[in-house]
Amino acid sequence: MILPLTARLRALGTITFVTTSSGRTYGDEDRALAEELARRAALVVDNARLYERQRHIAHTLQQSLLPPSLPQIPGIDVATRYRAAGEGIEVGGDFYDIFETAEGGWLFTIGDVCGKGPEAAAVTGLARHTLRAVSLHDVRPSTMLAMLNESILQVLSDDRFCTVCCVRMRAGSGSARLTMCSGGHPLPLILRASGEIETAGRSSMLLGVLPDVELTDHVVDLKAGDTMVMFTDGVIEEARNPDRSGPERLTDVLSRCAGLSASEIAESIEHSVVEFGPESPRDDFAILVLRVKESAASPDSASSR
Repeated sequence: MILPLTARLRALGTITFVTTSSGRTYGDEDRALAEELARRAALVVDNARLYERQRHIAHTLQQSLLPPSLPQIPGIDVATRYRAAGEGIEVGGDFYDIFETAEGGWLFTIGDVCGKGPEAAAVTGLARHTLRAVSLHDVRPSTMLAMLNESILQVLSDDRFCTVCCVRMRAGSGSARLTMCSGGHPLPLILRASGEIETAGRSSMLLGVLPDVELTDHVVDLKAGDTMVMFTDGVIEEARNPDRSGPERLTDVLSRCAGLSASEIAESIEHSVVEFGPESPRDDFAILVLRVKESAASPDSASSR
C-alpha cells in the first residue's frame, strides 16, 4: 500500500506498507489503519518543519538585534554573555550594544524590554537605533535615555516599556572615565582591583511610561585592573535558593573575580546563573563586562589578556 502524507492541505510525501507473507492481500481494515498512521505521521513531520522554520526566524531576528562582534578598544578588555530563556523559539527581551561615538568615546548600553517575541523585538530595535541616532548629536547618557523615552511614547501605542542603562566611556592610559545613567535598570557594579565592590549610579523610572522622567548622569573613574559589570535582571532574579538572593549571589561571585579577565568574569557570572539550580533559567539574561587593562609592565598584566 502506498498512501500520501498530507497535513494542513500540504502533500509532504508518501508512506509505503509492504508485506512479505506469501499470498496475503490488504483489506479495508488494513487500509483504514494505514491511513490513520499516515495522517499522524504527516502531522508530526509538518510540526517538525514548522518548528524548524520558527526556530530559524527567531534565531535570525535575535542575531540582528545584537552586535555581530565585539569591538577592539585600546586599553580596555570587553566581554559579553547572552541567553534567551526561549532560545530557538522566541526572541528574547534583553539586549546590549557597544559602539564608538563620533567624538571618539564609546557607548555601552544594556536593556530589558517588556515581553518576548516580535513585540519585544520591535521595542529592542527602536531602542538600539534611537540610542545610536541620538549619539550623533548628544552623547550624554541622560539625554539619550530621555530621547528614547520620548520615542517609545510617540511610536508605540501598546503600553510597551523597557529599562535601559547607558554608559559613556572615555579611556585614558590605564584608566577610564564612565558617565552613566539608568532608566529603571539594575545599576552597574564596580569591581575594584583590590576586590572591593561598589554600586554605581542612581536608578530612575523605567522608560516608555511617563513623558517626564527624571534622569541624572553619574561619573565613575576606573583605574588599571578595575571592572564595570552591567547586567539585566535575569542575572539577579534567578533566585531558586531561598537562602540566598540573586544580588547576594552576584556579589559573592564578583568577590572572587578580582584580577580575572573580562571574559573570565562574564563566564563566572553566567555559570552562577545557569548552574544555580536543577532547572534552566526562566528569564533572559545579558551580561556586559568592561575592564581596564594593566600596563605591560604590571606584574599581573597577564591576567588582562
